[in-house]
Amino acid sequence: MSYTLGLNINHADTSACIFNNFNLVAAAEEERFTRKKHEMSFPSNAIRFCLTKANINISQVDHVSINSNPLSSIQKKIFFLLLNPKNYTLIFQSLFNTKVKF
Repeated sequence: MSYTLGLNINHADTSACIFNNFNLVAAAEEERFTRKKHEMSFPSNAIRFCLTKANINISQVDHVSINSNPLSSIQKKIFFLLLNPKNYTLIFQSLFNTKVKF
């Protein structure tokens, strides 16, 4: 069996998923565990959840896939900023994470 762990990081709504031979086993957003809307922290809780659902540990993961397009949904992000001006810190943290990635 081949396991692939997928991570959505470096911007809001971080999450993790795990596939076994191209079949989705589990997926979760980090905000489900932290109870913070649009959570931006590393999805350690979501990863733990996915590994538990797959009944494996991290050493059994064959591949890790990380998203690599920080500009995806840029229109939605701009719209969110315009509607939520009090969340500037969220936006600046997201921009910082993008800078760190490159």
